Amino acid sequence: AATAETAQPINVNTATVGDLRPMMSLTQAKRLIRYRDEIGGFSSLDALMLVPGFPRDLRRELQLRLTI
Repeated sequence: AATAETAQPINVNTATVGDLRPMMSLTQAKRLIRYRDEIGGFSSLDALMLVPGFPRDLRRELQLRLTI
């Protein structure tokens, strides 16, 4: 089975709540998708730093597990 370290990165611009749930809470997944929809999609993973209410350590982890 794939682990977090070996799994393919998930595209943050097409990810669903279900895709994001293994990495974060339901509330955080919905917040990320709402923010993504408001800005019209992420142009870089650095923009994850702008998602309201995300702890810095979570944003760093997501940069390793997500892609554009």
